[in-house]
Amino acid sequence: MEIQRQTIKGSIYTYIGVFLGFVINVFIFAKLLKTEEIGFLKLLVHFVLIFSNVAALGFNSVITRLFTYFRDKEKNHNGFLFLTFFVIFIGFLLFLIIFIFLKPILLENYSDADLFIKYIDFIIPFTFFYLIFTVLDTYNKVLYDIILGIFFKEIFIRILVLISVVLYFFSYINFHQFVIFYVISFCSPAVFIILVLIYRREFNLFPRLDFLTKEMKKNMFSVSVFGLITGLSAMAISSIDTLMLASIVDLQNLGIYNICFYFGTIILIPSRALLKITSAVIADLWKKNDIESIKIIYQKTCINQTLVALLFFVGIWGNVDNIFRILEGFESGKYVIFFISVANLIAMIAGTNGVIIDTSKYYKVHTYLILMFVGIIIITNYIFIPIYGIVGAAFASMISTLFFNFSKYLFLHIKFNMKVFNYKYIILFSIAFFSYFAVFFIKSFENLYFDIFIRSSIIFIIYLSAVYFFRISDDINKKIFYFFIKLKKII
Repeated sequence: MEIQRQTIKGSIYTYIGVFLGFVINVFIFAKLLKTEEIGFLKLLVHFVLIFSNVAALGFNSVITRLFTYFRDKEKNHNGFLFLTFFVIFIGFLLFLIIFIFLKPILLENYSDADLFIKYIDFIIPFTFFYLIFTVLDTYNKVLYDIILGIFFKEIFIRILVLISVVLYFFSYINFHQFVIFYVISFCSPAVFIILVLIYRREFNLFPRLDFLTKEMKKNMFSVSVFGLITGLSAMAISSIDTLMLASIVDLQNLGIYNICFYFGTIILIPSRALLKITSAVIADLWKKNDIESIKIIYQKTCINQTLVALLFFVGIWGNVDNIFRILEGFESGKYVIFFISVANLIAMIAGTNGVIIDTSKYYKVHTYLILMFVGIIIITNYIFIPIYGIVGAAFASMISTLFFNFSKYLFLHIKFNMKVFNYKYIILFSIAFFSYFAVFFIKSFENLYFDIFIRSSIIFIIYLSAVYFFRISDDINKKIFYFFIKLKKII
């Protein structure tokens, strides 16, 4: 029930954030900023994501996997937060050293990206505050509160960014000041999450080093090292296309890519809250060696995520021409939307496979698989970007994601006999194809928003009706049933 409650609440915040993100990216950034400026902002953020992972030294994995052994609120969780800050302080100093040596290489490699060169030093404060936020968000998550972090990341930051771009649009601030406000928008949640933890009496920096046994230190070091490799690899996976496009192509095409990329990521929305809370729950289940409960969670997340992801995919691709009626001048990114959507659909079908491996004693296997994933995505990007540009980057992401998730599925299937796929998936994909072709031959209406409404409504009604009729998911059927019960009472 706790997973369901927080997932629902977290999903609501996430959807609000998606709406704000949609407005900011599609109706504001795409209309008010140059594609070069959009590309620069995305490039800056991606470097911060990578560097903050370096500075975290893999300790987010330690928090997720080993905090359960420190958990004791009366004893301030045995000094765990002191240990956390000690590690990330060392990590940030290490990042500074790396950045100093790496800066000349970055300046040479991105010599054509004038905006990035001008604001490259903004990476330092940006990384510091974002590092603190991500670590404390993970800490707060293992305290069984996923909502606060989702609120800050999905809503709070976007509201501040929205305010900043509105001020820029009405000429109250210039572009330089807008960049400063933009960075502050991402940095401020670190301060607020500290204040919230202090208010809850969960922010205690008193050490308790006697709790750290030799065995615990060994486990923490091992988890941290592999967590660092995994975290950096994950960031490389999510950022390599952006970094390589900025270097091989230009910031202008990168701006088009990132706006179109956004539509593909909508498919991942339902999984964000779910994966956050299930990681803590699954870690506790591994501690109890309750493999059967883990299997149940795995099976349910796979079918439920597939069901929702397919609906989103059909809805997006069924309205793809309408998207470019809004995004005039971005038409070269049409198949970026398609391939990124397929890649994220594959990730959703995989459910919690990564979380299950990462929180088990076989977490090293997940690291090895991620390293292979990084290798594949780098190779495929080098092959396809020079040939197909931004579409090549999206195609490379799709191929790499397919290989990665199939590898994780095979491992869980062979090692733990975790079987998730059955005849329902064939029915579900058939429903999705039928829903798409139901609107494929409909002639476009002159009114853009009426056209979107008609197509989306037809897809939604056909898809959910068939899903309910074929009983694809008991959880979804119950939600639909209770919805109509409440609707009947209102009527």
